[in-house]
Amino acid sequence: MRSIASIAVFLACAGVASPAARAQQAPPPQVAAEHYYYFACQGITSDYTEKVLTEALRGMDAEMVVSIDRPQQAMKLVARYPLNKQEVISTAAQYGVALADRRSGTAPETNTPRE
Repeated sequence: MRSIASIAVFLACAGVASPAARAQQAPPPQVAAEHYYYFACQGITSDYTEKVLTEALRGMDAEMVVSIDRPQQAMKLVARYPLNKQEVISTAAQYGVALADRRSGTAPETNTPRE
């Protein structure tokens, strides 16, 4: 038979915490709010440009959602963490895409005016 001490050592090594130890652990970090960014864009003329720009922007936030509407020349980013708009614009410029900030915030706008 195994002793209680050897079972406790096994559980500690396996990463299983007692209820008292779990109560003392810090709570998991809160999920960040969604941040919405809207840009007018010019220069996205091919699927290739759209793909490489999307991949480059996702390098800033791996969970970012990038929506590009080429006929309307509009781009919407939904990021988990706040972005530096100038960094987004600079990144796009590296791929020949010109962006102009339209608006940003932490909640989506329900009525998006067309420019």
